[in-house]
Amino acid sequence: MRRSIIMLMGAAGLAGCVMDQAPAPDRPGPPPRPRPPASDSYRAIGTEPGWALTIGSRTMRYEGDYGQNVVEVPTPEPRTTTNGRRYQTRQLTVDITRTPCSDGMSDRRYPDTVRVTTRRGTVRGCGGIGNDRPDRPGPGGPGRPGAGLSGTSWTIDAIDGRQVRLDRPATVEFTREGRIQGSAGCNRFNGEYQERRDTLLTGKLAVTRMMCQGNAMTVENRFLKILDGPVTTQQRGQTLTLSSREGSVTLRKTSR
Repeated sequence: MRRSIIMLMGAAGLAGCVMDQAPAPDRPGPPPRPRPPASDSYRAIGTEPGWALTIGSRTMRYEGDYGQNVVEVPTPEPRTTTNGRRYQTRQLTVDITRTPCSDGMSDRRYPDTVRVTTRRGTVRGCGGIGNDRPDRPGPGGPGRPGAGLSGTSWTIDAIDGRQVRLDRPATVEFTREGRIQGSAGCNRFNGEYQERRDTLLTGKLAVTRMMCQGNAMTVENRFLKILDGPVTTQQRGQTLTLSSREGSVTLRKTSR
């Protein structure tokens, strides 16, 4: 009986020793994988030819050659590079470098330099939200496209009150990335826009150089001249009027 009591006391002592042991030192785990930016999406743009890129949490979409080359793929896990990150898929590779960038069309500056590679080649541009001049807000706020026209598409209905008749529609699109693009009757155009209340400002527009017959060139020249400067906007229902000292253009909203 006494031996049993001694054995039980010994076992209890061992149990107490186990409980009093110091915890094992934490082992370093694997380094955390880089994550996409904290915002809902990352945007980048470029010119000559005009292109736009949006990296969302689920999809990555590239629109190149003024919207003629579209590539959309699931967003991969980014890989950390020397001074940035890389998103790589078979169809689309995006390299983002933390180097200040100017779009070459305005005084707006971006925090990142972006390189996009598709099967058609490589283009370079600027990305991220940023502006080195806070007194010059982007459309709808610093670095953000305007809320009024953003994401809308239009066709040119009349210039200076006279209805436009063309073989193919003259189109205008205001993208959510702060780009204005479309076909002015003959050539395609692409550039940056800013929207401040009822005023529209466009940067230097990149325009292709084809010659067209008929009324197309006349409409195109008038439209681009009206856009070259501060433009007053007036939207009523499905109609948008852009007016400047050069004249006015009336557009009708279209579904995308």
